[in-house]
Amino acid sequence: MLKKIFLAMIAILFIFVGSCSILMGYFIFNPRSIETGLDWISDQAFKTQPFSEKQEFFLQGITDISVESTQVPLLLKIYNGSTLFIEVSGQVQGDVKTLLSQRAEGSSLRIQLVNPDAFSSFHLQINGQNVHSNDQSEIKATAYLPKSYLHKITLSTTQAPIGAHLPLDYYAQLNLRSESGKIENNWKPQVPAGSKELKIGEIEIQTESGHIQVENIPL
Repeated sequence: MLKKIFLAMIAILFIFVGSCSILMGYFIFNPRSIETGLDWISDQAFKTQPFSEKQEFFLQGITDISVESTQVPLLLKIYNGSTLFIEVSGQVQGDVKTLLSQRAEGSSLRIQLVNPDAFSSFHLQINGQNVHSNDQSEIKATAYLPKSYLHKITLSTTQAPIGAHLPLDYYAQLNLRSESGKIENNWKPQVPAGSKELKIGEIEIQTESGHIQVENIPL
């Protein structure tokens, strides 16, 4: 009985060695197949999928709003609603449920956008080299601010660009700051003739290395 088991194990070993030899011979004479296989594994590991998230924030009693991001581009739009509305959309890697987190303290509302690549827990290493995706998650966020909100809102990023689309009949104190990025301000509001005291809010846009662009929106 033991002899039969021993012979069976030897047969299995020869089959395994023979299979490995065939595979090695195939890869030696077809080196392109290895690269193709690794490309397929990499594509599957870093495959992206559509992502969309919308959240609404009530602003009763809120006088200070902060929307913060590291690498997600931000866009501010003014609309005729009563709540702060944030929409996030694009492509992400992995199973991402939400990218928005909020914290309210007294009259302050802080909203943070998480970099979607922070959710990627898959790391591919081949021959001691880390393999990364050529196409990282592409996400952008748009914040819709009520035209009637006459308090302070701050938008800030670390590396991502920030844009603002402001109507000609909207009035606010606008503060722009970028450490190393370009700043373009094309907003020229039309102040009504005879207006002495206008109640205005404050918009502060700041980034470390992102580009800031403010545009007019026709009436």
